[in-house]
Amino acid sequence: MNIKFNILIVLSAIALVFAIASQYVWTQKTYSILKSNQENLINLSITKASDDFAKLITDKYHTGSDSLSLFECKNSKEETRACFGLFDSILNVELSNNNLSGEFNYAFVYNDSTVYKTDYDIADSAYSNSIYSHKLHCGIFPRGLTLYVIAECDILGSGTNKHLNGWLILGAFAMVIIIVIIFLFIRTIRKIQKTSKERIKVINNMAHEFKTPIASIRLAAEMLSKDEVVDDTERVKRYSDLITFENTRLKFLGDQILQIALLEEEQISLNHSSLNANEVIETYINNYTEVRKEISDRVTMSLDAHHPFIHTDKGHFENIIKNLIENAFKYGGEDVKVHIATGNIGQNLLITVSDNGVGIAKSYHKKVFERFYRITQGNQYNNKGFGIGLYYIKSILSKMGGKISLESSPGKGTKFTITIKQ
Repeated sequence: MNIKFNILIVLSAIALVFAIASQYVWTQKTYSILKSNQENLINLSITKASDDFAKLITDKYHTGSDSLSLFECKNSKEETRACFGLFDSILNVELSNNNLSGEFNYAFVYNDSTVYKTDYDIADSAYSNSIYSHKLHCGIFPRGLTLYVIAECDILGSGTNKHLNGWLILGAFAMVIIIVIIFLFIRTIRKIQKTSKERIKVINNMAHEFKTPIASIRLAAEMLSKDEVVDDTERVKRYSDLITFENTRLKFLGDQILQIALLEEEQISLNHSSLNANEVIETYINNYTEVRKEISDRVTMSLDAHHPFIHTDKGHFENIIKNLIENAFKYGGEDVKVHIATGNIGQNLLITVSDNGVGIAKSYHKKVFERFYRITQGNQYNNKGFGIGLYYIKSILSKMGGKISLESSPGKGTKFTITIKQ
């Protein structure tokens, strides 16, 4: 199971890495295509705007319109702005036609000298190093005028590329879904593996738990078959009581196994009836101490609830009390003393089962209510058990509309408080 699971984890990890790598490569290629597409559109816009501007300047030069001259473009900032301001409007039209938006700064260079630039805070070298440039030929610049453009444009925000945004988002979303699915898959497999191990441990514990009462009953039966025992009334009673006790213990173990099955299938049903919690608890404790006389002086009661009536399932209510009492003596340590009390707060019945035993560390307070969980010491469990008692109690109380809380610390005992609505 572990080998198969590890192989599955490795294959899942490889699949995830491959999926991420594929998505990354696809995204990079898509981005590269988008960038190249945008650069082509920017170059196309610059070329078209430059050619239109050159034609306009050439026409003006030949006709003498506006008295444009090389001197005006080189020696007067205002006249230079008027001259090259025409290019700004032409370029904006071309950019708009190609659905390009962003910040565009440009410079015109003639004979290695900057004639005009939109932002004088930007160094001439920054313009000359731009990937966008175009050579203009017009009458007033016989050696040719070079245009350099610095473009700060959102690749994915460009109108031409917006339709590809959806594919990128869809790809990213698909990647997230794949990661989540693989994560959930691995977590589920781990949970199944953990549950499988827990069930194997429970089965082993069941075998050990059943061995003791079965062996005791067999021994008692063998003793009762002997003539010297049959004639001894005291010994007959002692062995009969042992058989009765171990039989009760077997029934309790059988009930726990049944509870596991019912909880697994969520088939536990409640037969509600009105009952007096004080009377049910007192009757159970009296019967319990009658069978286990050795602990009778270590169980005390304070049944002070003035309104002890609740509407719930009597059998499951008794099982709750039984589990808490059994747990206290099983896990509380030697000579542990147990006290059970009842009371009322508002419209609720409170039942507390406390002991002066070894206590439970705070780090285990939530875990002890998990199915099959038992506190371990090193690699060994402190006591035998199935690890379903408190899980059963919490589940049943939830169905009853009640709840259970735990107060405990190492060396200071344990206190369980049950709250049931009346």
